[in-house]
Amino acid sequence: MRYQTKKALWRRNPSGQCCQRRTPAYRRKRQPPSHAVMLLEFQSCPSMNLQEAFQQKRRALIQRSARRVEEIQAKRDGARALIQRSARRVEQIQAKRDGARALIQRSARRVEQIQAKRDGARALIQRSARRVEQIQAKRDGARARSQRSARRVEQIQAKRDGARARSQRSARRVEQIQAKRDGARALIQRSARRVEQIQAKMAEAKANTRAQSETTDQGQHNHQGLV
Repeated sequence: MRYQTKKALWRRNPSGQCCQRRTPAYRRKRQPPSHAVMLLEFQSCPSMNLQEAFQQKRRALIQRSARRVEEIQAKRDGARALIQRSARRVEQIQAKRDGARALIQRSARRVEQIQAKRDGARALIQRSARRVEQIQAKRDGARARSQRSARRVEQIQAKRDGARARSQRSARRVEQIQAKRDGARALIQRSARRVEQIQAKMAEAKANTRAQSETTDQGQHNHQGLV
């Protein structure tokens, strides 16, 4: 059957209302489908049971893999928390070490001050000894002034005893400061050993984390191979 062209239909009906219905495409759209529809029914068979069993095993394997990944993630989070606690512990030890260094510096300045005071006391003692010699010479020259010189010598002797007592206290103070310095050094050594232990634990944690990640990657690779 031959159909007229659209231009010919347009010439016959310029309004264009009925031209589209007369085209072959419109007629093909309006025609109902001529092919028959087949309904397929699938019956259960042993192969379908095997496929369901395989799917169940696959789902169980995926669930175990997911649980394993969650456990590894929890262990990784625990290792990260341990590393963070170790880092905070290292920072605390570093702060204590800085405090010990500041204490040692203050102790060194105190020792220098005590040493300066000791030198001043020695110079005072030497001046006092020279003064005593001068007083002794004056005693030989003037008996009248000998009593006053003797009292003066006693006063100087008392000052010398006070200076000696101060020197002894300074010596004891130096010994105490030396003992504190030794204690600070021992504390620094213990802190250094502690830092080394923490670093060793951190390295071990990193190695464990790397091994776990490798195990996880291998498990995922095996899972992909199973899939």
